Amino acid sequence: AAVVAAVDVASLAAHFGLKHDTEDPAAKEACKSAEQRKEALLPALLGRVERWLELMAPAPSCESAAGVVLADLLPAGASALQHLEGLWASVQQWYAAADAAHEVRLRHARLHSQVRRRQGRPGAAGAELLKAMKSCEGAPSKKALEEMLALCEQLGWEHWAAYYRDLRLKQFPAKLSLL
Repeated sequence: AAVVAAVDVASLAAHFGLKHDTEDPAAKEACKSAEQRKEALLPALLGRVERWLELMAPAPSCESAAGVVLADLLPAGASALQHLEGLWASVQQWYAAADAAHEVRLRHARLHSQVRRRQGRPGAAGAELLKAMKSCEGAPSKKALEEMLALCEQLGWEHWAAYYRDLRLKQFPAKLSLL
């Protein structure tokens, strides 16, 4: 939250809305500074969405997790889902898949899936997640596999759920004590 509050989003948006002279040393320094602020902003926004999702019950529920009172944290007149959609909209303003590293794309896809599942759109949830998981840039994270498993279970696709359970065990075997 401190990073998001520290970044002047309006000036950052204004900076990226224009082309800049890359030969001018002052403009080059301003571009470098703006890129650093943008690189700090997106992970902070993704983190806000992750923290909010941690306070909610597992998808597709839009209720609070056990022992959590969301009413104190919500803006006046907003539901938990509306607040989540607002947080997600702020992420979407700054996310560009072409500029993001594989880990950021996978994190974005996982969170996108959780938001869409809570909106009642499980089909839309899996498209980007599956695309990110199948990219050749690395193995999917354990969290991404667990999200895909939960999505398949929500849709009733038990054969695919079994596949992702096996894949999760293969890529992330249980830690067993040595005999």
